[in-house]
Amino acid sequence: MYAATLQTEQTTLTVRMNNCTIKDVFDHIEKNSEFVFVYHGANIDLHRRVNFDVRDKSVEVILERLFKGTDVEYNLNNRQIIVRRNEKKKTRPFLFSKLKKSRSLVL
Repeated sequence: MYAATLQTEQTTLTVRMNNCTIKDVFDHIEKNSEFVFVYHGANIDLHRRVNFDVRDKSVEVILERLFKGTDVEYNLNNRQIIVRRNEKKKTRPFLFSKLKKSRSLVL
C-alpha cells in the first residue's frame, strides 16, 4: 500500500475546466496521468456539471474536492481509482408539508 500512496502523492495535476461533467474530469485525469477510473455509471451522476480550477495538486486532493458534499467515495488501488456511492452517506430529501394551523418541516 505504501507504493500506491507514494505514487498518488508524486503525481500532481492541473485541472481547469468550466461547466464540465464529472465524466469530463475523469477523462482529463486519465489522459494526463497513469490513473484509470473504475465505476458503475448507474451509481454515479456522471453528468453533474462542475466548475473546477485546481493547480498542481495530487489526484487525492483533486478527488476530495470533486466529491466534497456528495455521497460518492473513491479508493485508490495502484493505478486504479475505484469510484462508488457510499450508501451510508446517502442524503435524504427534505419534504415540506403545510398544515392548516402551522407550517412544519417533516424529515
